[in-house]
Amino acid sequence: MAELCVGKAASTSPLDPLGRTIVGRAIGRDGQPARLMGGKVGAQFSEQVVREFWGMFLAVEIPPDGDPVRVTRDASSLLPAYYAATGSELIVASDVSLLTAERSVKSIDWTAVATHLHCDSLRTRRTCIAGVSELLAGEVLVAGHGQFSVKPVWSPWAFTHRDAQINDYRSAVDQLRDCVLSTVAALANGYEHAVIGISGGLDSSVVAAALLNSGVKISALTLATTAPGGDERHYARILSSGLGFGLTEAVEEVDCVDIAHSEAAGLPRPVARSFAQWGNRRHAELATDVAADVFFNGAGGDNVFCALNSVSMLADRWMTEGLRIGLLHTARDLAVMGDTTWWDALKRGLARARRKPLHYRWPLTGKFLSEYSRTHVAFEHPWLAARPDGTLPGKSAHVAWMMGIQNHLEGFSHGRIHPIVSPLVAQPVQELCLRIPTWFWCAGGRNRAVARDAFADLLPQAIVNRTSKGTPSTFVLALMRANSASIKEMLNYGILAEHGFVDTGAVNACLDCPDDPVPATYARMMALVDVEAWLQSWRG
Repeated sequence: MAELCVGKAASTSPLDPLGRTIVGRAIGRDGQPARLMGGKVGAQFSEQVVREFWGMFLAVEIPPDGDPVRVTRDASSLLPAYYAATGSELIVASDVSLLTAERSVKSIDWTAVATHLHCDSLRTRRTCIAGVSELLAGEVLVAGHGQFSVKPVWSPWAFTHRDAQINDYRSAVDQLRDCVLSTVAALANGYEHAVIGISGGLDSSVVAAALLNSGVKISALTLATTAPGGDERHYARILSSGLGFGLTEAVEEVDCVDIAHSEAAGLPRPVARSFAQWGNRRHAELATDVAADVFFNGAGGDNVFCALNSVSMLADRWMTEGLRIGLLHTARDLAVMGDTTWWDALKRGLARARRKPLHYRWPLTGKFLSEYSRTHVAFEHPWLAARPDGTLPGKSAHVAWMMGIQNHLEGFSHGRIHPIVSPLVAQPVQELCLRIPTWFWCAGGRNRAVARDAFADLLPQAIVNRTSKGTPSTFVLALMRANSASIKEMLNYGILAEHGFVDTGAVNACLDCPDDPVPATYARMMALVDVEAWLQSWRG
């Protein structure tokens, strides 16, 4: 038997005569609301919907003749899709609470937790709740006759093949501009007033410009730390003044953060960051004040716009074009970005082209974790297994970066009052960006160069040319110092410690002398605190 549960945020149309329907919001390639057409069923239907539609939806097929039920998730993966087998039933839901409310699917999957702790940017089918799995982007779940299986019907690798690449820079710029504008317009359709979080950086500025181009009214919020490194209000003001929309500024408030509270409570992974609580609250307050009905952001811009700053970009060009003058141009671009010489960039790029393996190697961090925790780590992702032979190293890294944004798109409390839309990770933008050669993205010694040139006439030049980047690191450090006693309690005697995952000696040494100048140190400490808070929310 198969039972389909639909989360509160999703809408469902009636089944058509072939037993097919769309749960959520599907958009056609022309930007208009999608309509099911034709008589395709089974595998053909699943392939059709991810090829012709995008958005935030599940395509469901319940054949009237008793053939297997098929649930296909769109490639943008903006609508959650979890499944769990309990007895003779397989339940699919967009809200994990529907899988756990009256069933005994509440125990922690410690292998998944360990993997998350060591590599929180790798999101696999396996969630941190035992028995609950996730249908990944562009996958179909086939269930019937007492069995089920999961198969991919979309893969990012299809857009990395050399034959699929856009080999003219100006064409790449024009296509990216058109794609982002049309994607944002389609996602904004039906909304009247958006609140957008901006930093004055490129990605959120691109989304703001595209929203205004679509005709939606926007109100912007920028967050600032008391330290200069996290205060980007100067650039946010330039953007709001240049584009003509209202701007609200908010300065960090340590007292607004409860480190023992997880805004990922109810989600099957510890993806919320405590330092974001302050900003989440400000977003909700602004939306109420201006009567907004949706939130937009520029999340994933670095990932999708390929901000690699890596010699793998030069390796890609060498492996594609060989020894041509363009190779020296890319060496010069990387030298400017990396503050080195073109000769050094060239040597390192050619060495990368010869070094095996060519694929991206996921970084692991064991800081503040025990050796025992590392024995539980399990890397398993269908995209990694399906990587085609001969994939260029830069392209492999670009796909990995796109995978890495998925754990940072949820766990925000203001998403409970209005939808949060991240248009830069939408399927059309991802597909197009993967078709752009990696060395185009560093043209002129600028990261995300294609996106900069695509929106050069819609944004203030100070934004287009900006190379600095703000960071919340000082706020995170302030949180750690203000809560050091509570952190010591949580990590010495909490659930992670009970399972032997914490190196308590290293934790205590850091907390007793919290003056490490490396931001990654205290960011790492707070990441463990966030996981502990999430674990306690499930125990509670």
